[in-house]
Amino acid sequence: MKVMDFGEGEASFGLIIRDKVNHDNYILLSFENIKEILDEFQGLEKKLKSVLENKN
Repeated sequence: MKVMDFGEGEASFGLIIRDKVNHDNYILLSFENIKEILDEFQGLEKKLKSVLENKN
């Protein structure tokens, strides 16, 4: 993840998925790997649809 340095502060951008009960449990997804994650989810969606179609 690219970190933007602003002298006394810094910024990085992404998406946090956090546990509702324990906020110490989280996953940070940076924008640089969002496309890869989306591709994986789309592949999983296709596999699940195929499995459901074969059951019917």
